Amino acid sequence: MTGVQLACAVYGEGTVFPVMIARDATVSALQEAIVEKKKDVNARYNVDPALVTLYLAKKDGVWLKDDDSVDDLLSGNIDTAYKKMRPTWKLDAEDYFGDSFQPGRKQIHVLVDLPVAAAELGYYDPTNVSADDKVEAFWYTNNKLQIRVLFKEGEYSSFLLFLDTCLVLPESFVC
Repeated sequence: MTGVQLACAVYGEGTVFPVMIARDATVSALQEAIVEKKKDVNARYNVDPALVTLYLAKKDGVWLKDDDSVDDLLSGNIDTAYKKMRPTWKLDAEDYFGDSFQPGRKQIHVLVDLPVAAAELGYYDPTNVSADDKVEAFWYTNNKLQIRVLFKEGEYSSFLLFLDTCLVLPESFVC
């Protein structure tokens, strides 16, 4: 099957970028392709692809136009008029792109919603540097997810440690 280049736009970020994918690929394959393409250039994409939600950028039979109005849409809440794409469905399904889809100029085809944890937790600890000299905001120790949180100078300096479903904070932490 031949490939198709889809224009993807990211909520909360405003970026628009192309992704090449087989026409008969599943939506989950597109989720994986998006994460794979962007994970090395933006830490927000270091997520499980299954947690990335995709929406068909088509409303009333018209593709979303890639112009200045897109910036407002992408900086706001998710527009529920766009259809959520199901991971197990194929891209060439008639409900999505169909067999005869040809991408047009200045069109956006897929809206991307990253998981909240990846989109909104942007804290980092410059002292937590991995072997490849990358600063880590999230890391695992003994199968426990740890998130470094930095506070303004003069406030508490601490970190969050998730143990199973329990959030553990230092005893000195005050809400």
